[in-house]
Amino acid sequence: MACYFFRLPGELRNKIYGYALTTARPLLHAADRENVFRLWCYTSEAEVGPHHESNQLRFVNRQLYAETRGLSIQYNDLLFTNFKDAAVFLETYKHVERHMKCIYIHGSGRTKKLWEDDTDVRQVASLLRKHPHIALRVVLQHDGPNDEWTLPRVISHEITIKQTHAYADKFFVDEHREPLLWDVMNQLESARFHATPAVFPANLRFLFMDELFDPSLLRKKIEGNESVMRVVVPKVRDGVDGWVRLMAQAVEEGV
Repeated sequence: MACYFFRLPGELRNKIYGYALTTARPLLHAADRENVFRLWCYTSEAEVGPHHESNQLRFVNRQLYAETRGLSIQYNDLLFTNFKDAAVFLETYKHVERHMKCIYIHGSGRTKKLWEDDTDVRQVASLLRKHPHIALRVVLQHDGPNDEWTLPRVISHEITIKQTHAYADKFFVDEHREPLLWDVMNQLESARFHATPAVFPANLRFLFMDELFDPSLLRKKIEGNESVMRVVVPKVRDGVDGWVRLMAQAVEEGV
């Protein structure tokens, strides 16, 4: 039986492929039951897990396989669970780098959970420098915007990974910034890179887990933490008000 779809002009078929293969969420890079890594579509931000493999069109026949192979990467953002998986993928599929738009790394609250060593981080950083059109978004899975320790933790991420301190400058009063920041980083067990730090370009942002920011709830948690009120708040620009205001900015823009 003839397939009338293939009688359409190639340009029109490509448009249809774009509509058919574009997903609302990034494609998840994860292993199947046989430990083979594939790209998956998933339905819930709260439970990132395989739902069904992307691009089912390629299983219909050989021509659809040939015409749609690799298009999922071109039409969608990609989601990894750590830097190492992202680095391995990018090294393996160098030919698709030019099609990538945005990479998400859905990590845990502490930076050391995102990588095993700084080699993976440097590799991803190198890719972003070579391809400034690719945006890297690190989603801090366990860092809700309404937790009083989220902003200090993300500030430590900014320093250890991005090698910048814009939010630290906004957060701490000048004379207290350096010693208090190192104190916070030690408490949160943030990883550091002494030998060959990976300096990320401006296309890296830290984003917060999908949770509605409630300024009054954050204020309540800050004011309800006696040690935070006694030790940290006096060293923060504009105190609790400045803390809540900067958190709102970080939620809106990313860090």
